[in-house]
Amino acid sequence: MRLPWQDDALELSLRLAYAKFGKKLTVHGSAVFKANIARVAADIGLKVEFTDPNINALKIQREAELQREKAFTNATLLPTTQWLKHSVKPDTEQGHYQGQVVAVTARYVIQAQGQPLIRHDRRLFDEVPTIGNTLKIQYDAGQLKLTPIANNAVMRRR
Repeated sequence: MRLPWQDDALELSLRLAYAKFGKKLTVHGSAVFKANIARVAADIGLKVEFTDPNINALKIQREAELQREKAFTNATLLPTTQWLKHSVKPDTEQGHYQGQVVAVTARYVIQAQGQPLIRHDRRLFDEVPTIGNTLKIQYDAGQLKLTPIANNAVMRRR
């Protein structure tokens, strides 16, 4: 179990190490400790690099998660009419997209994959995705292939 003050202690440790040793840090400790260091470094946006490539990979993975969360949060704050202004059409010849469904309109399924949002033609779906589901969508010569990512709610028929 992680206690709230532990993240504060890890942040303080990271900031002190950064001030004393610079951008490249060596971390000693258990795998759980190293994973928490990587998570906190990403969470606070500290521009450090670790000598252990595994810690760097965990930090990069967490930064990507934070970016997806930010894109989803920003997208869900927009009124439906604004989603169309802040989205682009996908590359229907060979595009690959993965992210959360943030809106479904009469014509489009809007997917968050960073910025801008992706605006998929709803008619290409056999079933309409549920808002909040994370999907992997691939196009091949105009054909849509949909792969739900784990823990998704059931989709509804159009």
